[in-house]
Amino acid sequence: MLNISVMASGNNKRTVALWVVSPDGYRLGKTIAAALPGAVLFAAESVAQGLDELETEQAFSSLGSAVAEHFQTFSGHVFVMSAGIAVRVIAPWIRSKTTDPAVVVLDDLGKNCISLLSGHLGGANALTWTISGILGARPVISTATDIRGLPAIDALAKARGLLIENPERIKTVNMAIINRESIRVHDPYELMIPDLQQAGVAMRVQAGTSSPGIDIDDRLKSAPEGELILRPRSLVAGIGCNRGTDKEEILEALSRVCLNFQLARASLVFLASVDLKQDEAGLLALAETLGLEIAFFNKQQLSDVQGIQTPSKKVEHWIGVQSVCEAAAILAADGGQLIIPKQRLGNVTVALARRRPPFLSSALDPEISNIFPGGLWRSCRK
Repeated sequence: MLNISVMASGNNKRTVALWVVSPDGYRLGKTIAAALPGAVLFAAESVAQGLDELETEQAFSSLGSAVAEHFQTFSGHVFVMSAGIAVRVIAPWIRSKTTDPAVVVLDDLGKNCISLLSGHLGGANALTWTISGILGARPVISTATDIRGLPAIDALAKARGLLIENPERIKTVNMAIINRESIRVHDPYELMIPDLQQAGVAMRVQAGTSSPGIDIDDRLKSAPEGELILRPRSLVAGIGCNRGTDKEEILEALSRVCLNFQLARASLVFLASVDLKQDEAGLLALAETLGLEIAFFNKQQLSDVQGIQTPSKKVEHWIGVQSVCEAAAILAADGGQLIIPKQRLGNVTVALARRRPPFLSSALDPEISNIFPGGLWRSCRK
C-alpha cells in the first residue's frame, strides 16, 4: 500500500487569529491560544513589549492595518475588545456571508463571548461556543434559528459539504423553518433529509407555487423558482492532455463536457490524472483556479482499474496504460461509478465519475484519508 503524499497550496486559510489590545485581553488570548492548535495571537505593541516572544505571537502598531492584511487569511477572528472597535475595524473588508470569515468578540474580562459575523457558514457560532467553553464565558448568539433551537439550512449545508449556489435564498428557507412551514426537498442521495427529519422540519415532494424548497443535486436542471440550490461534492474529473496544453483549453474542455451532459461543475471535488502529468503546468494551474484537489496515479494503479469503457491502443503505446482519464476518475472517486466515458476535445480528454454518498468532503481530511490507498495528492483548495 502506497502512502499519500500531500502538498498544500498557499490558498488554504489558516485557523484563528486572536486580537488583543490590553493586558487583560493578552492574558485571555494566551489562554485561548493554548487551547486552539494553530491559533495566532496578535497583540498591540504596547501590550506585547517585554512579553514572551513566540512563533504564534505577533505584535502590531496599527490594529486597522494589521486586520486589513490578515482578515482573509484566517478562517476565524476573535477580537478581545469592545464590539464597537471590532465592527469598525472589520467593516471595510466584509464582502459576503459565503466568503467572510467567522468573527467573534470577547470582552477583556472574559464575561461575554459574542458571535458577530458569519455565524453559520463562517462558523462564528461554533467558535463562540468553543471559546465560551474554554473560558467559562457567556455565549451570545443572535441568529434566529439558533435561539429557537432550530436547524439553519446554511449550517446544515456546510456540515454536509454542500456548495450553496444561490445564497440569496438562504433567508427564505430559514424563515420557512422558523415559521414551521412545509418545504419541498429534492434530495436523491438523502444527504440532508435525516437531519431535517430529526429536527422535525415539515417536508414535501411536490413543488409549490409559494412555499420555498431545497434542491440537492449534481445535475443541471430547472429547479422551481425560489428554491435553494445545493451542490454535493460528488463528481471527479479524470483528465488527460497533450504535453504543454494550457489551462484555458483544459478548462474549456471540462466545462463543455459538464454542460453537454448537464452536470454541475460546482459539484467537482477532485481532478485526477497519471503521475507523468504531475508537473503539467496547465493542469496544475487549472486545479489552482478551481480550488480543487488533484490526484496523480501511477501506471500500475491505472492498469488495475476495472470498468474502462474506451481503452486506447495509442495511449497504451505512449504511456503504457489503456486509459488515463477514465481510470484516474474511477480511482479518485474511490471506486465510484463512471458516468461520463472519455470525451476528446482537442488536446484534452475528460471522463467523469460520481463518488458514493455521503460524498465525504476531502481526500485530505485525516479522518477519511485512509480510503485512498495511493497516489500523489495536491491540495489547491481555497
